[in-house]
Amino acid sequence: MTRLGKRRRQIAIVLVVVGLFSALAPTIETQPPVMGRSYWSILEVARTAAEGGLPDGRDIPDLIGALAPFAIAYLLLIFALALLCLFPDYRLLGRVAMFGIVACTLGLREVTHDPGSRRLFYGVWYSRADSVNYWELVLILFVVMMALLLISVAEGMGSRLSKKQIPQSEDDLTAASSPESNQNGEQNRVPRDQHQVRGRWKK
Repeated sequence: MTRLGKRRRQIAIVLVVVGLFSALAPTIETQPPVMGRSYWSILEVARTAAEGGLPDGRDIPDLIGALAPFAIAYLLLIFALALLCLFPDYRLLGRVAMFGIVACTLGLREVTHDPGSRRLFYGVWYSRADSVNYWELVLILFVVMMALLLISVAEGMGSRLSKKQIPQSEDDLTAASSPESNQNGEQNRVPRDQHQVRGRWKK
């Protein structure tokens, strides 16, 4: 049995929804501001780049290099939500979370001010003072993925403990229903019946 428990499943769904809504939150900081803005959401960056609003938005390698890790993480979150709604298998959820953690570590490259991100926002002639900060976005996605992994591990440990306890209870039931235990029970009943009969004769 690899299904996720009801309570842990609800917590996992909430975590996935929080992770998905982070795509709408302005978690990317640009200093100095770009197009009069200092904070961007990942969806705004993708839309503005597709529309040609960013200086280097048409450069496909820079665009893929800057957004690919986050796109992978969000695709994994969508798959995790479908998994939790249709077939909440904690083993599959753990694998999805591990792939998501790998995607977040790839996103750390953008946190360290990768030149591709700076070219995306400031063009080819960017300066050292230009910075693009992805810390908040990477942190949110990493925490969500790690929490999903911990839920999967906790469910797996709980299922293993329950499997170890089931054989013990079955042994107790078989021992209680064995003929020897029934004979012992009948032998224990005989003295009680004799005491009751003796008590009646005394009366």
